Amino acid sequence: MIFSTLILLTLLSPKEQLWRSIMEQESSFQMWSYCKREDAVGVAQIRPCVLVDIKQFLGIEVNHTMCYDPYTSKLVWLCYTNLWIGRLGLLGTLEQRARIWNGGPYGWRKLSTLNYWNSVKSKLYLRDQT
Repeated sequence: MIFSTLILLTLLSPKEQLWRSIMEQESSFQMWSYCKREDAVGVAQIRPCVLVDIKQFLGIEVNHTMCYDPYTSKLVWLCYTNLWIGRLGLLGTLEQRARIWNGGPYGWRKLSTLNYWNSVKSKLYLRDQT
């Protein structure tokens, strides 16, 4: 079973592996996770400020309750990280995506997001794709 799981993970794209690592880091894959302190919900622990940004810049309206759905969470994550990677002219590396997710638009350069990235990276199987 472990061997077949490892084979499957190596077949996933690096971005898909990153998504899975973020879900594991943020919520241990628990779709009903809620963090009262940050008002963060779902597998990716989506905060209200993320929803404000994707509505303001992309015109995509998602309510907080919808983010308990893992598919919606993934779309929000992709929209948010792609938004800021594009607006800031970044390369869109896995590290930049993870650190933006953790620390906001400029999280990719904040020292405070480095531990988060290292934890997420430790869950990846394609270590050379950062």
